[in-house]
Amino acid sequence: VSVLPNAPSAPGPNAAAAAMSSVMRVLAVAGVAAATDMKCPGSDALVHASCQVAATAEEGCARVMEEMAQRVAGKQGWEDPHNNGTYTLLDKSENQLLFSRQSGSKSFGGKTYTDKVLFTFEAEDEEGSCKFYACSESQGTSVGDFSTNYCNIRNLYCGEAEGCSPVEFDFATKETKVSPSLGASKDPNVCVVKSEPKKEEPCCKKCELPLVKFFSTDAVHGFCGEACMDPTKFDLYHKFEANLTRAKDDTPCSEQYAPDNQHKFTDFFSTVTHGAPGLLSVTLDLYAPNSVPDHSCCFTPLFPQLDCVGIPGKPASLKIFGTGPYCCPKGATEENPCAKGADAELII
Repeated sequence: VSVLPNAPSAPGPNAAAAAMSSVMRVLAVAGVAAATDMKCPGSDALVHASCQVAATAEEGCARVMEEMAQRVAGKQGWEDPHNNGTYTLLDKSENQLLFSRQSGSKSFGGKTYTDKVLFTFEAEDEEGSCKFYACSESQGTSVGDFSTNYCNIRNLYCGEAEGCSPVEFDFATKETKVSPSLGASKDPNVCVVKSEPKKEEPCCKKCELPLVKFFSTDAVHGFCGEACMDPTKFDLYHKFEANLTRAKDDTPCSEQYAPDNQHKFTDFFSTVTHGAPGLLSVTLDLYAPNSVPDHSCCFTPLFPQLDCVGIPGKPASLKIFGTGPYCCPKGATEENPCAKGADAELII
């Protein structure tokens, strides 16, 4: 029994299908209407997101086209700043460039999506500028695109002023028209995604003959170093590093105890080069004791016997896991050398 007077009956399957078909036709017509102003690459998907851009670059068309082609080819290490997608040049003519782009690993849902992008270039004006039109279309069924189609276009001509990385030609571009399809967007702020800094990796995990692994522990500075060195030069290097020892395997530092005999040098810290390049130098990986607290606010005194005398703002002398001594801010402890409560005494 219906609790609403004159409640309409539920639509049958044919009516529901007709309604859905109407929605699809509306979206399709919207997409077609948006694509009539310029040439587009086309898509097999009836309903798909797209974006069109009309712009003028303050550079000749030949150079604009060359810059785009070089970016797509990955010249000078260029990478797509929009989640590292992959562009491919599909076709090239005197006044057109056709590309495809596959989404990167951070795309929505972790899936791979493919778009096609067509650029059409007009003759240069009297000032040498290049007017062009671009159209990007998703190749799969889609409505919202999180500005992807717009970024597909923009990232092939944006310059350093917009946070992009040109390969050869850096020119200013004025977008005179940006028309995303219904449901798509055009946010330039999402086109350049800052990549995560690459984590530094050890240089000297394994040595290739004739180089062999040597190591040395430095209790004062709190590190153990590993390097691939020429064994015939051991006597020379040993004069500058008294603790230099030939390793028996590839992981000697992880087998060495810190002075407290409780922690080993297992945590990779950084790769450095000591000496004078071209004369006598060695590149080595530095390892810190495992679980060592942050003590980047502390200094190692040049003359340990003088302790922390005369070091501004670092009056607290302490050792960490037996390494050191270190000169840290007032109130520092071995467990928290750089704690917020450790106040630096500034001498001006």
